[in-house]
Amino acid sequence: MCASSAKRSTVVGALAFTECLIRKGEMTEKQAKELMNEYVSENPVLNAAYSWALTSDKVSKAVQALVPHFRSDCGELTISEDEALRLAGPYMN
Repeated sequence: MCASSAKRSTVVGALAFTECLIRKGEMTEKQAKELMNEYVSENPVLNAAYSWALTSDKVSKAVQALVPHFRSDCGELTISEDEALRLAGPYMN
């Protein structure tokens, strides 16, 4: 996986995590956006990938593919990284 793909995967994973928390009622969409902005500010190497995520119509499909595979506490995925990439990968370009 190239560096930009890895950064996109990281951002999509973070967005899926926040979406999981929103679905559980533990966070609002506004709080999720604030958390993502804070995460990207702390990790500026993700700026380009996050900008891509905000403008790509495919990202929501990648997020939707991953969210059902989070543990009930949204702490981690119940599938392998390879399986996550298989599910979300088609939406990452």
